[in-house]
Amino acid sequence: MRLLNKDEVQELLSLEFNDITTKRIKSYFCRTVKRPEPRFAVTDYFHIPENSCSANLPGFTTVGLFLFNKLLTDNEALTPILGYVNVAITSKNLNRLYTLASEAFFEDKITWTNMYFIINMLEWMGGGDMADLLNPSLTTRLLTLPPEFKKLREELFKKYEKEIEAGDVTIGAKIEEELVTFGKKYYSQFSEWDNFASGAKLDYDNSMKTMLLMKGPILDTLTDQWKVLKSNYNDGISKEEYPTFAGSAVSGVYSRALGVAQGGYTVKKFIATLQDVAAAEDGSDCGTKEYLDIYLDPYFKKEFQYMNIIADNGKLITLTPENIGNYLGKRVKLRSPMYCKHQPPMICSKCLGIHPYKMNIKMIGLASTKIGATLLNKRLKAFHVKKVYMYDIEVEDLFG
Repeated sequence: MRLLNKDEVQELLSLEFNDITTKRIKSYFCRTVKRPEPRFAVTDYFHIPENSCSANLPGFTTVGLFLFNKLLTDNEALTPILGYVNVAITSKNLNRLYTLASEAFFEDKITWTNMYFIINMLEWMGGGDMADLLNPSLTTRLLTLPPEFKKLREELFKKYEKEIEAGDVTIGAKIEEELVTFGKKYYSQFSEWDNFASGAKLDYDNSMKTMLLMKGPILDTLTDQWKVLKSNYNDGISKEEYPTFAGSAVSGVYSRALGVAQGGYTVKKFIATLQDVAAAEDGSDCGTKEYLDIYLDPYFKKEFQYMNIIADNGKLITLTPENIGNYLGKRVKLRSPMYCKHQPPMICSKCLGIHPYKMNIKMIGLASTKIGATLLNKRLKAFHVKKVYMYDIEVEDLFG
């Protein structure tokens, strides 16, 4: 990371959209035989004057972020929606960008063409040749335990030798957590750690823990008892623990197949039950006086958007991205399909909300398949979780 000089800054500020080609990106960030060091690093930074790109405020930015915005947000349609993105492009921040764009499209502030442009441009920047040039790589530094790390691991194994032998899950999880915490602190000093910090698929808790540290607590499918396995794939699996390692693989494949079957059956039940449920005419109102008295949890903000609540004066208010913040964290009277009085199998638009109408979805019962698909995806993702998580739960947490 370095501060750019005036000539370099001027060169970047003079770039137009069509100037930023694969060839130019390579000329900026690639090493060659004649040039062992690249001209720029994506983390090199400079002071960007106001309104130089995407109506930005004056301040410091990086070369990578400037090119990202020049390619994506610096145009008449997207600048008012996205502005200048001056934060690290992590998985979480990228999802926020997609959310802003999706909400803008839903509100007819941008067009399909704009959405295609966003998707295509992010794919171009995040994949193919660009990924090879710009993304951090896995290196031997990430795949090698330093001596102090090995020492800590052996000390913990010796300290809790009896508990490990007894298959104590709580102690196994405690050892895991201490090793993982140490690993995150140690490896985060390297630039390669961006593979994990970005949230781009690689998961230290799962992948690196099993690869470098220990398999950890696992249910032995032969004895139906818990064991704490000390082996890892990098050092090799001990002959004593090999049967349990192998059994976990077989059990995992079976559980995954069972999850797919259960998820598929759940989807079919939803379809059979709700396939004829449809949205009534736009603007229809069954006139029901009943409602859900609920707490509008900020976590479920997206789920409540575009539904109707009953104000103190009895009028309906449609929750939109602009006004929903006024009601988050409060109790509201929500119109719901649960209390719709419309002639079955129709549900009126006031109980349903405007979301299906804006999406042009008539047979809303078929959208219930999302419930089964979500449960299925959760089940399949759980198959990949190799770390044990411990939680303290009070009775109030379960029953409020």
